[in-house]
Amino acid sequence: MNEQTIPYKIYLEEDEMPKYWYNLRADMKNKPAPLLNPATLKPMTFEDLQPVFCDELIEQELDDTTPYILNSRSNYNYIAKAF
Repeated sequence: MNEQTIPYKIYLEEDEMPKYWYNLRADMKNKPAPLLNPATLKPMTFEDLQPVFCDELIEQELDDTTPYILNSRSNYNYIAKAF
């Protein structure tokens, strides 16, 4: 495949966006090291990340136990039907 046939971007309609995704960390026996605050060298807290990321993204990044992460725009009925 040459470079001209590889799309630069793939655009999805809103109804094509993922409704949920799988959190691999939920199944890991050895969890990855926590994100460290560069100023304190201590694990990052929710409050440390708020100036940079929205609350929903912070919750996802700090979550080590929830296997299926729901898109904030989707609802529980969608994932319940999928499984």
